[in-house]
Formats: sequence, C-alpha cells, structure tokens
Amino acid sequence: MLASLAPKRWLHHQTNFSLYFCFGGHITFGAQLARYSLNNHISDLPRETLEAAYKYGVSHFTTFVLLVLWLSRAAVASLAIVQFTWGGTTFWFH
Repeated sequence: MLASLAPKRWLHHQTNFSLYFCFGGHITFGAQLARYSLNNHISDLPRETLEAAYKYGVSHFTTFVLLVLWLSRAAVASLAIVQFTWGGTTFWFH
C-alpha cells in the first residue's frame, strides 16, 4: 500500500503543496456558499410563525433550533450533498 502512495508523496514534496491549504480553500468557499444559500432560504420563512413562537414565550435559541432548523432541513440536506460531492470528488479523484 505504501508503494502506491509513493508517487503522490513525491509530488507533494516537489510542489510544496500542502493538504491544509487545499482544505482551507474548500472550507473558505464552502462556508460562504452555505451562508448564502441558507440565508436565502431562512429569509423566506414566514414571519408569522416566528412571531407566534415569541408570543408564547419561546427563547430565540429554541425558536432557531425547533422552528428554523426544522423548516430548513431540506435546504441543509441539499447543501450537505453539494458540499460532499464537491469536496469529496476533488480529494478522491484528483
């Protein structure tokens, strides 16, 4: 198994390419994509639902966890799929 990794290690040392740099790029781009897509989805949630929760005395954290995340589970799932396929294929098939 180590023999199959030898060319990649040789290329890694020749180009001074760090795996941490590659992870940093994925995390940086992925965080901005997640913020943009989830912000658009969360801003489209009905305000009346959140106001009704506040009227009944629910805290901001509980409202976010029980209402916003529950109503946004489809957006979070699709974002997770996109992030996995974008990041996973880059590392596995590079």
